[in-house]
Amino acid sequence: MTNSASRSERGTVLITTLFIVMAMAVAAVAATDALERSLATTKRSERLTEQVWMARSAAAGIEVMLQSRKDMLPTWLKEPVNVPILTGNTQVELRDTSNCFNLNSIALNTTPADTDQNAIAVYEKLLAALGTTETDAERLANSLADWIDVDSTSRSGGAEDPVYVNRPVPSHTANKPLLSVLDLRAVDGYGPDVLQRISDRTCAGDAGTASAININALTRSDAPLLFALGNGAVSIETGQSVIDSRPVGGWLSVEEFLASFPKDAEGAAPVFFASFGTTPRAIEARFSLPDSIAPVTYIAQFRASDGEIWSLKSIRRSLDND
Repeated sequence: MTNSASRSERGTVLITTLFIVMAMAVAAVAATDALERSLATTKRSERLTEQVWMARSAAAGIEVMLQSRKDMLPTWLKEPVNVPILTGNTQVELRDTSNCFNLNSIALNTTPADTDQNAIAVYEKLLAALGTTETDAERLANSLADWIDVDSTSRSGGAEDPVYVNRPVPSHTANKPLLSVLDLRAVDGYGPDVLQRISDRTCAGDAGTASAININALTRSDAPLLFALGNGAVSIETGQSVIDSRPVGGWLSVEEFLASFPKDAEGAAPVFFASFGTTPRAIEARFSLPDSIAPVTYIAQFRASDGEIWSLKSIRRSLDND
């Protein structure tokens, strides 16, 4: 009886020991797996950090290039240019992005943020010219104004916090200017169809700053923009006609450009809510950086001040990477 009990106890101890060993083995595997994931995450984080600094370095090089070799800009806008990075060189494609409506012109350059009714009216005109109904144009413009301003009073068709907090993923209005046109994705009413319609005609410049237009880069497709910036005083057809009449070498002055528009019944030239110039006022730079899987594209935005001092405004990964 004693021997049988002893054998049973030894069997129990053995089974218990086996279970403990199994548990320890499982824990060891889990710990090893967690460590490997942690190391992989750390390496990925280090790689992303290095890539971000490399992107900023490339952007700084482009900024210096734009400032020191302004005479080369017309050439660079036509063909890629090499810019040095840590691993060698990257080809940069530059594009003149001057001709757009500055969505942040809706925001007055004040603290706290307030809004400019004239700019809101211009934006409504642009939305309508791009195929939005007048009702929807008013709603979209007021929705953006509510997103920017600091009060809690909804405009006609606009949207303040009560609209956003009741979404599946609650949020609030920003109460400040846009950092990017991509911010519109969070604004009520701005679905993919709206964003696709306006993306090439809008930008997010400095708050309270009029849209900066390079008159010598205008194309017929920019006529709706002129229509809006003139607050409807210049028809789309007239805008196209003026653009078609541009001299081969471009307009030498803004005055020459404005003189191309017909005067009204009282002999007055049209008034535009814009800052016109004869050279690029904004540049978009696209370049790719190496990555372990595939090259990653970055987009940098540069703007020129009135004194034509170029400065980097923003840099981000292209959505094409996601």
